[in-house]
Amino acid sequence: MLVLDMSSVFGGHAVMSGGDVTMIDTPLQRAHNIVDTPDIAYEDFMAWGGDNNKAWVRYYVDHSKVEIYDWLTAMGVQFDGVGRYPGSRVPRAHSTHGVGLGLVAPIYRACLANANVSFRWNTQVTELIVESGRVVGVRTKSTRSGAIDAVRADAVILATGGFQSNLALVRQHWPAGVPMPARLLAGSGINSMGSGLSLASGAGAALSNLDHQWNYERGLPDPRYPGSERGLTRRLGIHDRALECCGG
Repeated sequence: MLVLDMSSVFGGHAVMSGGDVTMIDTPLQRAHNIVDTPDIAYEDFMAWGGDNNKAWVRYYVDHSKVEIYDWLTAMGVQFDGVGRYPGSRVPRAHSTHGVGLGLVAPIYRACLANANVSFRWNTQVTELIVESGRVVGVRTKSTRSGAIDAVRADAVILATGGFQSNLALVRQHWPAGVPMPARLLAGSGINSMGSGLSLASGAGAALSNLDHQWNYERGLPDPRYPGSERGLTRRLGIHDRALECCGG
């Protein structure tokens, strides 16, 4: 497996995150006497999620313990506590020790230990190669030298993050019926520009649910970029909220 990354370091946008992971019926919940089951979580998600894919939600609640909790902890991810976000009847938001970096770094180390996984940094995918109606590779450009290349593969996975740093796209797909603030600031990763959307649509993919956005209302102008639309957010983690939570 070859991973192409526009950045020069690992982690993408996830290293900027709070590192909270929602999982159901985990050993950490049980250690704090929290009774949570897939059925309870399913009811919560369907009641409060809005426009949910029932089959996907059912799979997630049934498999999050094994496919996420067990998988992450086996690689060395540590969870400090578990908190309850609005819409959940019980605490199930697991806080990662080291927040986003503590979540991503163990996964990256596991990749480095696998001889079948390699990374190519400072590389932008500019086009999906399509032959006979099938994606068979990508065209790339070095963000440093400008060198052009092509990589062929049996399968191509787009993992380009969101588009919250592309304020034009944010405004274009703003949720109907929700007032748009007079000023918007971009606080996501610098490469969170929605490049995967244009790559996919250029290869014939259909796009949907672009109005299903997650935007923070606590934006502050970033003093490092005066006069720009870059912003900072005060992230409230599960231990900062006046919510029921249990520390590790």
